[in-house]
Amino acid sequence: MKKIAEYLENILILNLSLLLIAGVFNKQLAKIACYIAIFIWLLIQILKLGSKAYLAIVPDCTIKFFLLYLFIAVIISTLFSIDPVHSQGVLFERYIIYFMLFYIGYYLISQTSPKKVSILFYALVISGLIIGIGGVLDYLLVTRQRILLPLGKHINIAGYLCLYLPFNIAMVFFSRNKLLKIGSVFTGILLLLCFIWGASRATWIAVPASVIIVVFLKNKKISIYMFFALIIGFFLLSPQLKYRAVSILDSLSWGARLELWRAALMIFKDFPIAGIGPGMYENIVHQYSHSLSDIHLHAHNTYIEVAAELGVIGFLLFLGVFAVLFKELPGIFKKERTDDALAFSLGSSMAVLSVLIAAFAVTNIIVGIQDAAIFWLIFGVAAGYTN
Repeated sequence: MKKIAEYLENILILNLSLLLIAGVFNKQLAKIACYIAIFIWLLIQILKLGSKAYLAIVPDCTIKFFLLYLFIAVIISTLFSIDPVHSQGVLFERYIIYFMLFYIGYYLISQTSPKKVSILFYALVISGLIIGIGGVLDYLLVTRQRILLPLGKHINIAGYLCLYLPFNIAMVFFSRNKLLKIGSVFTGILLLLCFIWGASRATWIAVPASVIIVVFLKNKKISIYMFFALIIGFFLLSPQLKYRAVSILDSLSWGARLELWRAALMIFKDFPIAGIGPGMYENIVHQYSHSLSDIHLHAHNTYIEVAAELGVIGFLLFLGVFAVLFKELPGIFKKERTDDALAFSLGSSMAVLSVLIAAFAVTNIIVGIQDAAIFWLIFGVAAGYTN
């Protein structure tokens, strides 16, 4: 049984690599890869634990307790949803997948060999490389203004930049693996160009902030150099991009975001305890604001959308899950490392923090099955290292 479980672990990692590399460009493939990953992981637990397989999801650390309570809050919100059928679909198609991917990421770090896990990180770099090439080609050959369709595909490039750019920067500075470091240098350069030419204001804030904060915990001197490099880089921007950067401070340039936030807060005020139910903001936002067009389905702020949909208890538990990770993050520097564990833990933690900062201006980690799924997987990885 143990040998079979080991083979299944290899298949699991290869499947997740497929999610990272190919699922980025194909929603259906990403969904299939997620379902396969969950099935394989459950099968591994049955083979290893037998009749006690349920212990695989029993909390054994603080972050898992918060996640379990958050899951219960999501179920309660679904039961009291203003449209339980729709919320039930969202529960199964989003939240259960997200939570299971967290457990899978945590499991890979805590119970498999570093050699196996490193395959997953190579896949992250390769995925970033493909996105970087696609983004640069789109800018140079198609738009010349702002990256829109990397390799001709509709993908949330801003979301992937928040995930991949911090990770690759961590590999460049802290990895001991020469091949991984070299690959991250090339990938990082391409993603940096996409970071500039993508002109996503949320990304412009989230990525530098996360990188500087986490690197500061490891090496204050490097973080100071990064800060000054960022200031110098601003003055080197083209006039159009510089105007875009300055507009971050101009609320008139935020489009419909203020109205979307106001609607979400009004919903929260009307349904403060259990919220309106998972996935329901997109269905009733137009009842709270008639000035919004049909393309505005989300609040462009993950936190107030979570508050509106899950209520105050779910919202606090949602915050608590991530707060525990960063409370325990400094502990990784106190452990003696002989492999790339420090680089991987830093990279995954920076990726998570970057996405969470961007979440103040976008709805990202509670919708979709591509970048959101990868986020929860990486979040599980980061949690596995800190615990």
